[in-house]
Amino acid sequence: MNKWMISCLLMWMAVYSHADPTDRWLIKVKYQDQHQLKQLAEAFDHFQLEHKDQVVKLEVSGTELSWLKNQQFEVQTDVAGSARLQRALTTNQRQQNSPSGGGIAGFACYRTVEETFATATSLVNEHPDLASWIDVGDSWVKTQDVALGYDLQILRISNQHITGTKPPLLVTSGVHAREYANAELVTRFAEWLLGEYGQDADATWLVDHHDIHLLLQANPDGRKMAETGLSWRKNANNNFCPNSNSRGIDLNRNFSFQWGCCGGSTTNACDQTFRGPAAASEPETIGMQNYMDQLFIDYRDDDLTDLAPTDTTGVFLDIHSFGEVILSSWGFTNTPPPNGDGILSLARKMAFHNGYRPQLGSLGTVDGATKDYAYGRFGVPGYTLELGTAFFEDCGFFEQSIVPQNLPALIYAAKASRQPYRIALGPDVTNLSPFMTPFTAGDLVQLHAIADDQRYLTGGGTEPSQNVSEAQYSVATPPWDNSASVVAMAPADGAFDAPQEPIEGSVDTQGFAAGQHLIYVRAKDADGHWGAVSAVFLDVIDPLTAPLINGTVTDRSTGAPLAGVTVYLNDYQVITDPLGEYQLQLPPGTYDLMVDIPGYLPVQISAVEVANGDSSQQDFSLIPLVSVYAFDGESGIQDWQPGGQWVLSTEAAHSPTHAWTDSESGDYDNSTDQSLTSAAIDFSQVSNASLSFRHQYDFESNFDYGRVEISIDNQSWTQLQAFSGASPAGVWSEAIFDLQDYSSAATVYIRFRVTSDSSVTRDGWHIDDVNISAPLTILPDLIFADSFDSP
Repeated sequence: MNKWMISCLLMWMAVYSHADPTDRWLIKVKYQDQHQLKQLAEAFDHFQLEHKDQVVKLEVSGTELSWLKNQQFEVQTDVAGSARLQRALTTNQRQQNSPSGGGIAGFACYRTVEETFATATSLVNEHPDLASWIDVGDSWVKTQDVALGYDLQILRISNQHITGTKPPLLVTSGVHAREYANAELVTRFAEWLLGEYGQDADATWLVDHHDIHLLLQANPDGRKMAETGLSWRKNANNNFCPNSNSRGIDLNRNFSFQWGCCGGSTTNACDQTFRGPAAASEPETIGMQNYMDQLFIDYRDDDLTDLAPTDTTGVFLDIHSFGEVILSSWGFTNTPPPNGDGILSLARKMAFHNGYRPQLGSLGTVDGATKDYAYGRFGVPGYTLELGTAFFEDCGFFEQSIVPQNLPALIYAAKASRQPYRIALGPDVTNLSPFMTPFTAGDLVQLHAIADDQRYLTGGGTEPSQNVSEAQYSVATPPWDNSASVVAMAPADGAFDAPQEPIEGSVDTQGFAAGQHLIYVRAKDADGHWGAVSAVFLDVIDPLTAPLINGTVTDRSTGAPLAGVTVYLNDYQVITDPLGEYQLQLPPGTYDLMVDIPGYLPVQISAVEVANGDSSQQDFSLIPLVSVYAFDGESGIQDWQPGGQWVLSTEAAHSPTHAWTDSESGDYDNSTDQSLTSAAIDFSQVSNASLSFRHQYDFESNFDYGRVEISIDNQSWTQLQAFSGASPAGVWSEAIFDLQDYSSAATVYIRFRVTSDSSVTRDGWHIDDVNISAPLTILPDLIFADSFDSP
């Protein structure tokens, strides 16, 4: 069955089934051979592919699900995930007539088009020297009626007071309307860059020395349709397949480079991959292409076999969902692009951060695509990042997995944009932590970091690594600038003879003025490749005028002083003395103070503002925590229910001798879905609780997962986090989760679940010291003993 026949069948089924827009399912489809895989790729443009198990994960409508079953595909429904999705979409439909103004109805973590634009406007107003809001064209609806539709607008981020040639990074999101997570992730990236400017050294030098362009909503007309719960992919062009929910043009098939060349799009106007009547026929495409034409230098000749030079500047990212994969050029052919090795190196670097599978090309044939326009037209490496596991991604998974995985990937892409084909080959600088205290001019400051040439996630082959051969730092001026005064750093173990090296250096602050100084650090490998820069702030104070913050830390229930406690003041730290007292001189500014120690409820004092000559006393009275539930495995299984091969292990433990594991004396199981579930835990008298446990894990990255889940009925489960890859060997790390949202529950259940594909050769998951704690209830006569209404 060819692609045209498939699309017609699906359209016919949709017309006659009167499907509810909330009728969406998360499923796994088993394919038997390449023919069936090709059939699925032609019918469904977005999917998550598990090669080893021959499984495709899809988000489908009820009609699409029926079609799959009619075609005799083996389908397994993710019942819990589908139920969550349908509940959210039902909420979405119910709230359309009375929107709350706090995100998309049913998906509060995702800003609407209007809210996204309002955020961008606010960022520009708050940072007028660092950001601008640029109109680059109109949406299709606006071309028909200027009173309707939207402007296409780009948030440009760069320090206007620092001039010179700056490398460009262009990120587009929302090209496909129903993919909720994309625009929100890129908006969070903008908020990080501008919100952390002057606070985070990496954010600061990226804004100072780069030209970052973010198209937050590339398809605003379509996105407004998708915000109603419709599975809307294309733009809103009503000239083709008119007056239907299948109208519009697929903007990621409408770009002029290799448009309609190779069977990677369709001429069927109602199909999801309809490429339009002509190349760049859509106003959204024209706006994007024109902006790229102005932004990027053309480094590459037009012949498909011509190389872009290794000093090419710029990176293009098109953020989509779903599939947890990083796709690159070419999309229209299986022939590798001429810069394929360099393109894949950068993809593997980004994949190190998000755990996605990096590869050349697309999952199926795609022509007229954004990423091929970037590379084919300019030689700039172009990528499609497919986020997550669903179009209408659950907010919990978005917040706990997509954001923390992909913000570092975007940050790395920005760092590499200066020379992506070179920088991606060099070592990264890690463990460059903020200094614990400020310094006085004349101090000799010790600088420590790690240079690592192995931070790649393999995909489409293995990335070679070399020994680190050199490291250096510079102050104020970046090391690539010819005017920079660079200082060599030394290997901490005495020799540069490994791909991962601890490095150290001394910064002589003699003559430094009081204030903030930015230190750049980079490293080079034995092949001569300088890697990405990392940076840290060094603050110098005048002890005669610098403000002082001081105070005491005590136990609220006893009044006793707490010695040896770390008080955090933004990035600074100070330890309390035997009397529970602390003090620290700092630069003028605004500080958030935090004390967070085991056995006590964390306390934060926000926005303490101090100027030169000020002294501010800030005391902490800590409320002890009590254990609501604790399990360390020392007394046997007790009331936990193992599903699968979970056993109490003596091989490894955090304390003292036993831990739970799914893989005693060997690897965890192939193609497994096994769990360890607690009995009902009484939450009737509990509020503001937290879950913690110690664990080690070793999973095949991006294929196998250890999942922490919670339920109030032992039937419907919410994932708190999914762990993949490997934790540091032999290290027991602590995982902590806030359970405040479950304060009104009568009972909760905790579940640890391992899911895997085939060909497992890893050690699995070891879990120990499970604990749920909550604040101690203070006796009434102590609550107001200090004349305050709150602890």
